[in-house]
This record gives sequence, structure tokens and C-alpha cells, in this order.
Amino acid sequence: MERYDEETPNYSNDTLFVFRQCAVTGTCKLNVPTVKQGKALCGPATIEMVFRYWGINKYNQYDIAYNILTFNPEAKRVQKSGILETSRISWERYPGTGTSTMREFLKQFSSTKNNKYKKLSNDPVKAEKQKAKIWKLVQQYLNDGIPVIVHQYLNDGIPVIVHQYWKGVNSTGHYRVVTGYDNYRKQVFLNDANPGKKIKQSYEEFFKKWNVNEPWLHYNAIAFNIDKEKLSIKLDKYYN
Repeated sequence: MERYDEETPNYSNDTLFVFRQCAVTGTCKLNVPTVKQGKALCGPATIEMVFRYWGINKYNQYDIAYNILTFNPEAKRVQKSGILETSRISWERYPGTGTSTMREFLKQFSSTKNNKYKKLSNDPVKAEKQKAKIWKLVQQYLNDGIPVIVHQYLNDGIPVIVHQYWKGVNSTGHYRVVTGYDNYRKQVFLNDANPGKKIKQSYEEFFKKWNVNEPWLHYNAIAFNIDKEKLSIKLDKYYN
């Protein structure tokens, strides 16, 4: 697995550079490392990417997955999987990672914001307003309504974890990391742990896949370390 240096980013300088880049070019790209996931490990692999972005390089997705399991071993999905019942973990039994578990696990280490809707309005106009409200967390507008190339978290140097459909609508759920955007080409840049590469989605595709039609999964987004603190994270290492 690819490794990265241990140097902690200079947040203030990085943020200023990103803001200037976005203002001048109309695009924003954060340098978030890619990680290829193991089976059903998109959640832990996504967290590994975000940890590495913030300079935490000593834990891989299996360390993170193990700590997620032991963080809430009484969770229904963990109990049902029986994954902790053997001395050596069979990762094929990993039960996936719920969005609330992702949020609460990350909150142990730094300020974390999870934005989502339990359900969308049946009124198309109100539903669009809900969508716009979530999007305003990453995009601001001028008084005359013309979109500005300022996406709050990204422009502040903070990648955002989103829960989307993996492929088409009604396919399985999947975590990706939003790393940037191009407002002129109407594209979103993401890191995808399956297949472990950087990808692009059109705005239309991004919103369609992001609107997962289950309670609390509509436009679910998790921003970690929103105060941009210097992190000190201690996890148990998992050894096979």
C-alpha cells in the first residue's frame, strides 16, 4: 500500500493557497491521498484517506476498521456479523460502517459536522430548497444570485466525506471523499476507495448519487477536523 510522509500540513498556508487558487482559476483541488479498500471497507478506507490528508499516516484501513468495531461492539450490525467472536478477524464478515458510527467515531478526535436529511419533502420546490441548503455548506452565492466559486469546506482546506450510491440509483451505498470542484465544467472531484483512484462526477451525477433514498441518508456529508487542529490520534494497531 502506498505510503506518504509524516509531515503535518501547514494549515494556514494551505488554506490561503487553496482560497487563492479557487478565486483565480474557478477550480479547487485538495491533495488527498488515495487508498484502495478491502471488501466492504469503504468507510475505514475513506477515513484513512482523510487521516493521511491531516498528517496521520501510521494507521491503515484495517487498524481503523478494528477500532470502529471495538468502539461500538454492541451495535446490531456488529453483533449480527459475529466478526468479533473469533481471535482472528475474518474481514470478509465486516458489516459495513453506518454514517452515525462514522460521525461518532471521528468526533473522538476532532470537531466533526454531519449534515443530512431524514427525508426530503414531497413538494419538488421544497425538496430543491433542501438540496440548496445542503449545497450552501459548500457553495455560497452573491446577492444577485450568481454562483461564486467559494465552497466553504473545500475552500477552507477541508475534504468532505459523502455517502452516495455506488453506481446507479438504488445500488448499494458507498463512501467517497470530495476533494474539489470545477465550477466552469460543473464537475466534482472525489477520491473513490473502490477502485482506489481519483474520479470526477458531473454536478448532475454527483447530486443524483448523493441523494440516497433512505432516512438520514439524503445528502449525507461528514466534515472532519473543521477547526483544523493539529491532530494527535491514538488507535490500537490490528495485527493479523
